[in-house]
Amino acid sequence: MNHMDEKRRKAIANFWDYHKLHILVALAAILFVGYLVWDLLDRPAGDYQVTYVGIYTLDADQCQWLTDRISGSGKDSDGDGQVTVQLQQIQLDNTGAEGLDMLYRTKLLTQLSQGSSQLYLLDSTALEIISSYDSSFFSQCVPMEWSIPGLETPIYGALPQGAEETLVTLLESL
Repeated sequence: MNHMDEKRRKAIANFWDYHKLHILVALAAILFVGYLVWDLLDRPAGDYQVTYVGIYTLDADQCQWLTDRISGSGKDSDGDGQVTVQLQQIQLDNTGAEGLDMLYRTKLLTQLSQGSSQLYLLDSTALEIISSYDSSFFSQCVPMEWSIPGLETPIYGALPQGAEETLVTLLESL
């Protein structure tokens, strides 16, 4: 029996010597994927997914002003008692660098085709770019009667095709 224990111990040691790198890499991959899944599932969804598209990114105060304006006009759709707004920004290139400009346009068009936002706020340049590709992305696009503090450009609100009636009401109330 002692001989079997030693044989088993040698087999385990041999296995570990030859496969420890594979085991550690697999363990790290499992932990990494687990972290990504946990982060994705733990992230609050928010009542409204909004994307701002423009030549300039918004600073923290402008983002806060915008999310406050939308949440003040919106409704609590997930029943948590708060109207939360997830704001994403896509900055279009204004430097004239052709490769960078194409990257930003591709990101924008990918998001439009995926339908990951419920409401798009566009500056006039973004509206021109999207219209030059395909004007059928939006069911309606209206100029806002307000502008974001610190920005000189007019802002347009746009809803993707098939938008819910509550979003049409939200857009009209902004």
